[in-house]
Amino acid sequence: HLENVTLTVQRPRENSVWPFAITAEMPGTTHATPTAPGKAYVTKINLSGIGTGALDDWAKNNHTFEAEVNDLNAEDVHMFSAEAPSMHGFVDAKLKGSGVPQKGFHANADIITKKLRVVIPEVGDWNVVDGTSSADLVIDEQQIDYKNFSLALPTVLVRSDGNIADWRTKDPSYKINFDFVASDV
Repeated sequence: HLENVTLTVQRPRENSVWPFAITAEMPGTTHATPTAPGKAYVTKINLSGIGTGALDDWAKNNHTFEAEVNDLNAEDVHMFSAEAPSMHGFVDAKLKGSGVPQKGFHANADIITKKLRVVIPEVGDWNVVDGTSSADLVIDEQQIDYKNFSLALPTVLVRSDGNIADWRTKDPSYKINFDFVASDV
């Protein structure tokens, strides 16, 4: 759930460009283990951008945006895809994009891992400290497509493309392709 949500819209003139900003916090608790209790955290979300056209038709008009998410629990992201590797830890993300809400958005995402553990049953555990990754996204009402996802780990480069169809329903479907390139074989 979101807390401390604020929305600011500046309207200098009707049917013109209008800056907007949304901030919010998402509190949570990490999962407890047999040896350690869960710890409280707060994910901070900042979104700003420029809208165009009449405010009454905001969903039909083009918008550009920049978003920043700090201290996002990777376990919260994992709930979108049971097929993705299990991930534990926190990440920061920056997105920059544009689009029309009724049609969809294109964005580029840069992700910074502070301390992340990725568990892939066939491969093992990977600990990522201060890692970086990026991806190109296309998001619309029906699906989320991502391309050119890359994650540089100490001995391997992980690349992925995929999509999440029907992402707004209770039964989304996933198509995920992973490619692993090892530097020491």
